[in-house]
Amino acid sequence: MFNKESFLREKIITETIVTANQQQIDLDSESPTHWLIDFRKILLTPEILNIYTELFFEKYKDQYPFQVCGLEVAAVPLVSAIVMKSVEMKMPVNSFFIRKSRKKSGLLNMVEGRISDEKIILVDDIINTGSSFIRQIEVLEKIKEENKGTATLQKINISNVFSIMRFRNLDYYTYFHNKNILVENIFELDDITNEVNEKNVNLQIKNLIKNEEKSIPNNFEIKWALKIPGANYFYVVPKSAPLYFDNKIYFGTDSGNFICLNSDNGEEIWRYRVPFGSQKKLIFSSPCLVNNKYICFGAYDGNLYLLDKETGKRVWVFMEADWIGSSPCYSKDLDLVFIGMEYGLFKKQGGLTAVKAETGEKKWEYRSESLTHGSPAYSRKYGIVACGSNDKFMHILNAKTGKLIWKFETQSEIKYAPCIDEKRGLIIFGGIGGDAEDEDKSKIYVCDIKTGKIKYTYNELYFGVYSSPVVYKNIVIISSLDKCIHAFNIENGKQIWKYNTGARIFSTPVIINSKLYIGQNSSRFYEINPETGEVLSISHFTERITNGIAYDESADTIFVPTFANEIYALKRKK
Repeated sequence: MFNKESFLREKIITETIVTANQQQIDLDSESPTHWLIDFRKILLTPEILNIYTELFFEKYKDQYPFQVCGLEVAAVPLVSAIVMKSVEMKMPVNSFFIRKSRKKSGLLNMVEGRISDEKIILVDDIINTGSSFIRQIEVLEKIKEENKGTATLQKINISNVFSIMRFRNLDYYTYFHNKNILVENIFELDDITNEVNEKNVNLQIKNLIKNEEKSIPNNFEIKWALKIPGANYFYVVPKSAPLYFDNKIYFGTDSGNFICLNSDNGEEIWRYRVPFGSQKKLIFSSPCLVNNKYICFGAYDGNLYLLDKETGKRVWVFMEADWIGSSPCYSKDLDLVFIGMEYGLFKKQGGLTAVKAETGEKKWEYRSESLTHGSPAYSRKYGIVACGSNDKFMHILNAKTGKLIWKFETQSEIKYAPCIDEKRGLIIFGGIGGDAEDEDKSKIYVCDIKTGKIKYTYNELYFGVYSSPVVYKNIVIISSLDKCIHAFNIENGKQIWKYNTGARIFSTPVIINSKLYIGQNSSRFYEINPETGEVLSISHFTERITNGIAYDESADTIFVPTFANEIYALKRKK
């Protein structure tokens, strides 16, 4: 008698297991990977899909009616096959799938298909850490929350997650157990590897964990959340990061509104409207506080604004640029605001300008050949202001006069502010992209702040950075577009630890109470031990996190922004 499970197991063993001696394997791992299971080799064949769907319905036909959902791309053929088999069995099943990230054009959908009111079974080829399933659950729970008045979407109920293969012991999946979601599968890894090992193939299995080991917890709960309409999903870059001060949150939005919120409850206090932008960009500039009375930010209408922090009333506007994507910084002792500027002029497309905070008048300007999207950083101790530019130079200027002290040529455009370590007299920065010899390989530069003489470079990252480094004790921490958080010794550039988050990182790392906080493009928010790289907590959101966070020390509340005009106020769980 034909045994479907035995047949599928044999196909997995003989056709999907790839070892390092057969083919190069490159995964997000610190050590060489010796094997993986490539289900796509068999999942697109009619024979295997038919067996898969028969096994699926043998398990779930008694639970009908239900609907199925999966995460692109691996789950799409599985969902489609289940729907086709359901018609054959005269048990029609509704289906939909969830995108890994929101569509950037058209209808901007996160979910493709229609969600009905039946219970939901999530499907995928494997479950390892469970992150793909967690992503789907977080998206669906947010949809449910946002549609409280819609009868159908209020009934969203996820009952099961179902995979062909489970890589870990069931005890690991506490996230699903806590939500009363059943974790089910056709095989677990031991079912396959035991047979493979009988064939004298050594896979060096390390995936299954001990029963006492648990998944990484989420140490935080949402105190309040707010979404501002008009999000621009096309630009996946750092936008206007939130600023906390005196029980208020200040930030700019894609809609052109600069907003002030009550930090206790998320209620809007005031808003200021920027009249226009450029190429659907309005406010990407993060605000700075000026003299504890005013809020300053730039916009893509080319203006630098100073607003009263209590009322939102405009104090002055500086109008010399064509566009401003840079974020300002303020010198209290000089009473100057520094800002990167962009112009539509040949060979004079950018530069750095100092504006008198009291009057909004220009104190000095320094021009660069290329656009200056990079943001300035000020050092009172050394009397300098530093700003990178698309001309691939880091420019160090006298903060009082704007006179160039030195500049350092890099291999890539500098898009974000440098880090100034006044204690050691160092400036630390990087750019976006690779170098001439290796278009993927990138560098972090560590220079003497007085002379510009390079002390060393950190060369262990790819694709560059769109964020600012942070220094904690003797450790430099930087996020990268290679999906990793890098930590290296500030004295010699030697790597201390590296953690791969699995998605690109634009967000600037922030240290709070000796812990590191950072978000990334698959909508995860991390709490990490900055000395060891140990992950202490992961919070899951729906939209990408491309900015740094803000923090209210008195209320011990973290404010997490997403690139979709959202702010989440997080409190640590008791």
